[in-house]
Order: sequence, then structure tokens, then C-alpha cells
Amino acid sequence: MNKKILELGKYYDLPRGGYIVNTSEGYIQVGSPPETIKDTMGMEKGVPNIICLPKIFFDRKKAISLAELEFPIYFNYFIQRKKTTIICLHKHEKIFKKVITEALYGPGNYDISNDYPSEETDLPNIKKETLHFATFKFNDLVEFKSLNEEKKVQIGKCSIYLNDESKYEIEDETYNFKVIVPSELKYKVIYDVGSIPSQPFKPPLFGMTCLGSSHGFDPNGNTSGFIVWINGMGIMVDPPVNSTEWLLRSNVNPKLIDSIILTHTHADHDTGTFQKILEENRITIYTTKTIMDSWLRKYSTLAEIDIKQMSQLFDFIPVIIGRNINIKGAWFKFKYMLHSIPTMGFRFYYRDRSFVYSSDHLNDKAKFKELLDKKVISRKRYEEFVNFPWDADVIYHESGVPPLHTPIGNLNALDEEIQKKIFVYHISDADFYKGTKEKGTSLTLSSFGIANTKVIDFERSSFQEAYAVMDIITKIDLFKDFTPDRVRDLLAVIRKENYPKGTHVIKKGERGDTFFIILSGCLVVRGKDSENSKRFSAFQYLGEVSLLTKTTRSADVYAENDVELLTISRTAFVNLISGTKVEEKLLKIANNRDELSWDVLSKTSLFENLTSSQKVELEILLDKVTIGSEEVELLTKGKHFEDLYIYHSGEVKIMEDGGVTLCQKGDFIGNYNEFNNYLPSSITCTAKDAILFKLEKNTFKKYINDNPGVYLRFFESLA
Repeated sequence: MNKKILELGKYYDLPRGGYIVNTSEGYIQVGSPPETIKDTMGMEKGVPNIICLPKIFFDRKKAISLAELEFPIYFNYFIQRKKTTIICLHKHEKIFKKVITEALYGPGNYDISNDYPSEETDLPNIKKETLHFATFKFNDLVEFKSLNEEKKVQIGKCSIYLNDESKYEIEDETYNFKVIVPSELKYKVIYDVGSIPSQPFKPPLFGMTCLGSSHGFDPNGNTSGFIVWINGMGIMVDPPVNSTEWLLRSNVNPKLIDSIILTHTHADHDTGTFQKILEENRITIYTTKTIMDSWLRKYSTLAEIDIKQMSQLFDFIPVIIGRNINIKGAWFKFKYMLHSIPTMGFRFYYRDRSFVYSSDHLNDKAKFKELLDKKVISRKRYEEFVNFPWDADVIYHESGVPPLHTPIGNLNALDEEIQKKIFVYHISDADFYKGTKEKGTSLTLSSFGIANTKVIDFERSSFQEAYAVMDIITKIDLFKDFTPDRVRDLLAVIRKENYPKGTHVIKKGERGDTFFIILSGCLVVRGKDSENSKRFSAFQYLGEVSLLTKTTRSADVYAENDVELLTISRTAFVNLISGTKVEEKLLKIANNRDELSWDVLSKTSLFENLTSSQKVELEILLDKVTIGSEEVELLTKGKHFEDLYIYHSGEVKIMEDGGVTLCQKGDFIGNYNEFNNYLPSSITCTAKDAILFKLEKNTFKKYINDNPGVYLRFFESLA
């Protein structure tokens, strides 16, 4: 294989982001977004061991680190036997020492009893187990060189400066050149989605989708991560970076995945978690308190966000080791595995079937015996390890290089009937086939991609259909206050209907006689090809306006692809919601759901990147305000205010620091920090002959709480 050769005296863009320069001291890399190690492994001199941190080292919009140092450090030390040199400002050295220490050694101090039932007295010494593998010293792996007051460091014959424009100047005395490299960078998404279905993915009632089956050192394979599907909803296990984009490109509605199981905090297992948190609606994370605390410390430090504020972005359900917990209708049981930091695996039962995931784990009986003899593990822990649940119906087992992973030979030595149930994971294709070539195998290498989703058959319940419908209803905010009696009445009148791609589902001008809830697929409003069309996807509803107002349909709606809908007739729907909060909400939606509100949200910088679903939810909260020819003061400097405004049209002036600014469409009026904390306004704002949209405090606070990405954008606007 030909290695890519880099010329001296110039910098190169790395495919995933960041820059690289060839010098007499080897490659010097500026910025290190996730998986850039896969870009440099194929170069002549290999992975750089000198890395300059970028000016901005965490991209909050994409929720990823632009200085992901874990894998270059691991590769340089464990494979190349080299130390990695990190060049950064002095104030950043403390941040990255903390992050790297957390990843290498796990939590510094923690009480493992928090993760076990209170009655459990024979607790494993997880700290002793992890330290058995962490025999290296921090300074053996990493050296920090902080830019001094002259913003300069010297490495051999190379001088590295940070100039007044915050760009790196790398001067090579040996080869007599100087190159100026940007210190700001953008991450570029690179991954393989495999075969993309032409229709939106409809998840199985029970199954698994592999997002990636390889490891962080494989330049050709997607890094490991998978989805467990239970009752048509997904639980993402250790989401790799770019999982959101991967799903969207694979024609999978992200709303189908609302939960994460986080097994440990190594970069190839936790990088996509923050991305998923900020994707759309709130998600739930399942892990132990020890692992969650570690993840929060790591990412709050990287993102420079207070831990308390980070914790508000998602729902955390702590799992208790050895105790059953119901997730999506399946019974899960978690346990700590054998790894270099606290790491959990799990087993779950769904109907009459069971599934086991080993997580990163050294599954080696000889090693277990050695650790028992050295008193690193107890007899109870030894028995727990040697009695791995090979009896499960489906087994996802990792494989890799010991002592932190299970050699492929260990799995290939198992009985053939056990091998047939195992999907090998966390290993490159080349290593899998090399490790099983000599004696053949009945093991299956996990195949990534939506098209390769593994569907597991199980004993069906006669109430499966009703369960699925109730599950959909619970995910729709509109019906969350329904009593059990109302839900029963809803089940009695609801129908399932299918529409092929291109069907004209709702025709403009017709009398509205049906309410629609989307199960799968996508409906598009106002035409098939309109760039600004509204799109409605799974767990959204439409058709309510004409039902309540007794008006004709205001727009055309087409099936953008094959669509599965739940429908309710007008008479049944009106009777169902009569006298409930749903009726009140829908009347407000009917009043607000017009093109003015949609247009203005698309022009507001804080909302322009919202999904169609998020815009629809926000439309419900907007109150349209029309102001006549007489000037009205919306905000008064020095006085408190209860409402925020979004400008649509007319004459609206903002007076601040002696200057006057005219509003543009989509401008946000009012400081969120002042609004949220009931502080006096720092501006005066007047309006006449204008149309605005008003946001009331409490309902808007709830909205941004339910949409973490929006919450973080507002937090960013206050920085």
C-alpha cells in the first residue's frame, strides 16, 4: 500500500478537519477532530505525535471536540511506543490534563456502592481491577508544552508561534521554511452509511442495527456503535460520532431513538452521546452513577459548560448493577465488565428471547484465574466472569487486542452452537478474517447499515398492536394529559391507513373530515418540490385546523414516500377532545399555524436550524401581535418584562446606548438572560404598524428545556 507523502513547507487540510505540516521533527498537526487518526495512519510518517490545540477546541453546534486527543495518545504510546506532545495555551493545559486523565484512568475517586443495591455487601473492587491495566504513568504518554508569554515553543529545530491573528507559525531551521497555519477549523463528516433504503426505515419490534462494527484504529471501518430496537423504538448503545447524520442519511427518523445506554467513557464509545443529546427532543441516558459522573466531568470540561447546566440537557436514569430495569418493555440487567475504566455490559429479555452485550471486556479464563490468584478479583467476581451468559439467544461480543479486549481466537474456540449466536463487534474486517482463517468459524462479523438490521423473531402478544398505538400516543405532547378512559376511547376510534409515495393525501379546498398521526414516512405540505415546504414525520400530527374551525383544507399535502398513518374521523375526534386541554391547545395551533409564523422562525438565527417538528412545536407557543398606527412601547429600559418578541414586519425600533436600530425579519427582541432571570431591560423597543410574535415566559422555558439544542444556543448567546 502506497503511503501518502507530504511536501515540506506547506500545510495540508485533513479530510475530517484540522491541518498537518511535514517538518524535520515529524508531522505537526493543528487541531484533532474525532477520527482524524484515520486520516493520518495512511501517510508516510504515520500518526503525528506533536499536536497543536485549535483556538476553539469544542464545536457546540455539532457538540464534538475539535481536540480529540485520546486516540492519537493511545496509538502513539501503545502501538508506536512514543510520547505525544501537546502544544497549547497555558490556561488550556489544565483542561486537557483533566480530560485525558479521566479517559486513561477513569474517575479519580468514586464510591462504587452507589451503583449497587443497598443490601449488597460483597462489592467488587472495580478500582483495583482498572488499576491492574493502568500500569503506565501519565507523563509516559503525554507531554504538554504551553505557549509562553512570547507565544512560542521550541521542539528540536522547529519553533512554533501563535501570532497576533491567533494563527500558528511553524518555522523549521533544518529545512529553512516557515508556514502559517490557521488555528480555527471545522469538522468534516466522513462515514460510510452502506446501502440506503429508498423508503423511511420502519423499525422492527425487536432487532439490532449496527452503526459501525470496527474500532478507532481502523481507517476503513466505522467505529463501533449499535441500536437495539424494542417495540419499534430505538435505544442507541454507545453512539459513535456522526450518528445523527448517519441516521438521517440512512432515511431513519431520529425521533425513533429517544434513549442511550452509555457503557463507558472512552472516546470511541461516548463521542456521539452529546451530539444525540442536542439533536432534537430530550433523550434519556441509562448508565451507572459512576459512569455518568465521569462523562459529565469529561464533557463539561471540554465544552466549558457547568456540570449542573449540562445535567439539565437530558434525563438520566441510574441503573443499579444486578437489578432488573424495564426499558421500552424489555427487562435489562447490567453488570461491570473487565476493562481499564468502569465499563458495564448488559443482558435483557424481551418476550421469550434474550440478548447479551459484552461491552469492552477481556473475556479470557486464564486471565481471570491469574487475577484471582493475585487477589485483584474476588472468588465471586471470578465466578461471574467465567460464567458468561452464552445461553442467550443473541450475543454481541467485542473482540480486539488484549489485555483490554477479547482475542478473536478465544471466541473462535467456543462450541460451534455458541458461535452461531455470536455477532463479533469492535474488530476490523481484516483482523476478523485473519483470526478465524486457519480453523474456519461459525462466528458472524457484525454488518453495519440499516439494510443489515437484524430482526429477531419472538412470541407475539395478541395486544401487540394496541401496545404500539399506545406507545405512539404517549410520545405526542398533545395527548399526554389524557386519562386512561380517554386513551381507551382513542383506541376504539383510531384506524391505520397506508398511502404510497406521491399520494395526494389532503387536497386544498376540500372539507376536512380526518385527523392524521404519522406512524412512519413523511408528509409534505404545499407541494412536492417546494424548498420551503413543511414536512411532518413520525409522531407528528396534522389536519386539526379545519376540523376545529369547520373550514376547508388550507394546503395540499402529499406523501413524500410511503406513509403509514393513524386516522380519526372528525366526529370521533371532536367528541374525544371536547372539554379537555387538547381542545384548548388545538384551537391555539389553529390560530397560529400559518405561513407568517413559519417564515419568521426560518429567519430567526436562534431558530433557523430547527427541524420541521421543532418549528411546529414552537408555533403552538407563538401569539401573533398586530400593532396599529399608534406607537407602542414593547420594552422599556430599566423595567422588567414578561414576554419576548420575534419581528415579522412593520416599524420596530430598538434604542440602546444612544443608538437606534431598525428590526429585520426574524430578529429576536429582548435579552434572554434578563427575561429568564427577571432582570430589568437594557433596551427600549417601540413598534407601530407592525406584526410580531410573542413568547410567554413559562411556556417558552418549558420549550427550550424539552429541546436541549435550542437551550444550548440560548446559553451560547449569553456568553
